[in-house]
Amino acid sequence: MKSTLSIALLCLVMACSGKKSGTGESEQASEKPDSPVMVGNDVDPSGCKGSAGYTWSAVKKKCIRFFEEGTPFEKYESTAPENPVTTAYVVLSDDHSKAEVFFGETDKPAVLEKKEVVEGETMPILFENEDEQLKIRFYKDTYQILFQDSIRFTQDYSFKNGLAEKLEKTK
Repeated sequence: MKSTLSIALLCLVMACSGKKSGTGESEQASEKPDSPVMVGNDVDPSGCKGSAGYTWSAVKKKCIRFFEEGTPFEKYESTAPENPVTTAYVVLSDDHSKAEVFFGETDKPAVLEKKEVVEGETMPILFENEDEQLKIRFYKDTYQILFQDSIRFTQDYSFKNGLAEKLEKTK
């Protein structure tokens, strides 16, 4: 009885060891193990870690967290309700010659070029990307992001650490 139990136990141990019969090779070694993806272990082609909140900024030429380096613009109240994006962030290049707009939940930012402002203009366009039909203008103490000439996002001129303060630093 003891020998039958010992043989059964030995067979059970061998079956659980993962050996292939006749090859001496472990099944686990021949198959790729299902390893969990580690947070912060994902790197995009630019070298940015998306799970840590980093994305490539074309105007800064480095990985950034646009919600930290950018200035937030809130969705304009009359924007179509089918637009799920509620916040956009604007990141300026170091020399303020370009602005990059990140639209919260999307991963495709747009780069806008600085426009010359004519003194006395009532609604000056500050930055523009004609191909994307995207503009940033200033009107009545408000910065506005326009898409196809419709206001989509706004930021009050007095917003702390907003676009006004960032643009003032170059003067």
